[in-house]
Amino acid sequence: MGMLSNLSHLQYLLVDGDLKIKGEKVVRLSKLETFKGVFDDIQGYNYFVKSQYFQILTNYEIAVGEAGFSIMMDIIDPKNSLVYINKCDLGKECIVLPDNLQNLAIDEGENMRSSLNKAALLGKTTKLNCCGIRDCEDMECVVDLDSSSCLVLDKLEELCLYGLPKLSVLVRVEGVTTPPHVFSNLKRLRMWFCSGMRKLLPLELLQALQNLEEIYVHSSEQMEEIIASTDSDASADKFTFPKLRRLFLRNLPQLKSIYSAKGVMVCDSIEQIVIWRCWELKRIPVQLPLLDNGQPSPPPCLREIEIDEKSKEWWESVEWDHKNLLHPFLKYI
Repeated sequence: MGMLSNLSHLQYLLVDGDLKIKGEKVVRLSKLETFKGVFDDIQGYNYFVKSQYFQILTNYEIAVGEAGFSIMMDIIDPKNSLVYINKCDLGKECIVLPDNLQNLAIDEGENMRSSLNKAALLGKTTKLNCCGIRDCEDMECVVDLDSSSCLVLDKLEELCLYGLPKLSVLVRVEGVTTPPHVFSNLKRLRMWFCSGMRKLLPLELLQALQNLEEIYVHSSEQMEEIIASTDSDASADKFTFPKLRRLFLRNLPQLKSIYSAKGVMVCDSIEQIVIWRCWELKRIPVQLPLLDNGQPSPPPCLREIEIDEKSKEWWESVEWDHKNLLHPFLKYI
């Protein structure tokens, strides 16, 4: 007892396993540069984050809440800085986020107040690079544009959503024009077990997704459209994803459309397409590029098209212009 706070020259501290630490003990370590550990309560965590000595840290992985790091660490790949919030009531318990935070993980958060930016998260975080949200039963959208927020998401590159049964949209617009900076640097969008989601990407958001490299949707049984169509479908004739490399769709039994009834997606950078058990999907809208002679050709970066063994019959019936050119890339798993 009392030894930790006397280690005044300590630069590296890792408190692993089930051990928890008090904020007032860490704050006395004035030369600490790297810290990984679990705080015993939110008050102690906030006390440490708001202290002047926290600003000295160059690397930190901090957990706060009832338990330590868990399955969320298998979903995101934190670098340099991470705050992991586990089993906290985000409707009333204010949690201070560091200004330089790059990775945020929320696990089993209660009372999310329908969206991430309505949760009780305080701070001026502007460098958030990766966000993972898991098992938050009250969450209805990731961002509500009709709400002020401490979170600025124009630097966000990776968004992982897992087990959010009430999630219905990524961005709630409701008459507000979607600002171009929302998700403008997003590279990877990954989703598992979000049973209430029917349409993944609203048309209003598409122009902001020019940096998107990966779309990964797994076991969301109500998912019907990857890119939402309009009633007229007049504005959805062609859209370009200039950097999309991977399209992964698995166990989506209600999926009927990737992109509008007649529209096409230009994805010349596509490397891998994985489609498992999406038997209601009638058409793949990825447009094949044209050679100098005007003839269609497989995308230049394409490595494989992966289909599960039970979907062979589906592959034979699905519509895809010039599908015969893609057979060399087909792989059954």
